[in-house]
This record gives sequence, C-alpha cells and structure tokens, in this order.
Amino acid sequence: RVLSGGYAEYSFNVPESGNYYIWGRVLSPNEGANSFYISVDNGGDVGWHLPIFTNWNWDEAVSVYFAAGQHTITIKPREWQTQLDKILITNDPDYVPNG
Repeated sequence: RVLSGGYAEYSFNVPESGNYYIWGRVLSPNEGANSFYISVDNGGDVGWHLPIFTNWNWDEAVSVYFAAGQHTITIKPREWQTQLDKILITNDPDYVPNG
C-alpha cells in the first residue's frame, strides 16, 4: 500500500526462517534520483543506492534474515524522481529477476 508522502509498505508472510533477498524494479534516471530508504519490521532506515537506470531494471535492495512469520517492508523516497513499481522477495541467493 502507498502511504501519505509517497511511502510504500508491503506486508508478507515468510514460510520458513532463513536469509531472504529483497529486490525492487526501479527507474533511477540520474545521480540526483537514484536512492530510497528501506526499513524492515519498523527497524532503522537503510540507504538503498542504485546505479543509474534510464529503463526499468531490477536491483537487489538488501538481504535479511527473517524468522518464519509476518514481516513488513517500508520504502521511503530519498529523492523524488526515483521510481519503484515492483518488489520481489526470495530465499534463492542465485535468483535474479528479469522483465
């Protein structure tokens, strides 16, 4: 869901404990528009700094150890022109999304 101020929040269930990789499909057109803040389960904000992508591309935001159960990711804009349209969470360290 999108919160006021452009914040996005995503809640999900993890079936088993382990390391998970959070990816986002992003557009980051220049050095003044290439980062977000991301927090997991209301923890502190971590900077998510992106390469310059003038087309939509997948980028790994963070890797996190999750216990089995419910979790929430919050993504906040750092620069207003940086865009995010999809999130993917996987426990496969070799998986790289495309498309």
